[in-house]
Amino acid sequence: IPGVWAPDVMKVKDKWIYYYSLSGWGSPVGIGYAVADNIEGPYEDKGKLFTCEEVGIENCIDAALFREGEDMYIICGSFRGIYLMELTSDGQSLYEDKYIEDKFAYAKENKVLVAGYPGQWDGSTYEGAYLTKKGEYYYLFGSAGTCCEGQNSTYSVFVGRSKNIEGPYVGKDGKAMTQSIKGNTYGELVLWSGAPGSERNAIAPGHNSIYVDNEGEWWIYYHAYVKADKYKTRHLLLDKINWDEDGFPFVGSVEEGNY
Repeated sequence: IPGVWAPDVMKVKDKWIYYYSLSGWGSPVGIGYAVADNIEGPYEDKGKLFTCEEVGIENCIDAALFREGEDMYIICGSFRGIYLMELTSDGQSLYEDKYIEDKFAYAKENKVLVAGYPGQWDGSTYEGAYLTKKGEYYYLFGSAGTCCEGQNSTYSVFVGRSKNIEGPYVGKDGKAMTQSIKGNTYGELVLWSGAPGSERNAIAPGHNSIYVDNEGEWWIYYHAYVKADKYKTRHLLLDKINWDEDGFPFVGSVEEGNY
């Protein structure tokens, strides 16, 4: 039975909008949203923003929002390609082109593949994407590997960057995240906790969000299995983001090799 997964909350103009995935395991439906005057709610469910079928995204979950001025964007997708689409400035509808009456048809035709590929998951592509900007670059984070196998999970977080919001998002080798296929995951490694099955304090970090505090420090939120409960369930964790000399984010110390 589909339920609410992977929400993202953003204040857009004078409203707080709670975006959610409606999905079950292997049965994605699409993205819905609810609206409130305050972040704590109560939220009024407005129903669907779009379904997987309407926009042509096979596994249309894990929505994350990005706003730049009056421009609003949504990224979504899980292991079948990560896509970018434009929303209206109030964040409550797909972008409506004045020459095309059907906003769903417009989104289906004009969505942009920014990571992974539209095909069968092979372990190298992404889900749980998150988009942010620092300086002149947009940074696209994505989680690759297996999320849900306890201590044997292989989840890790990667990032690519671009000066264009539509990409291509690349790592230091210049390879785009859309080239990831057949066991090759491109982009720079941001967060990794070691080989699956190891006795680390946390295993399989992924599906992150980014926060910049009032001091200008960058932080990454994510979930992972932890040793404290013998890797039974996933927990919310937080780490500080560092930036290397090439301008890419990472967690840990370069000198210690502690990613």
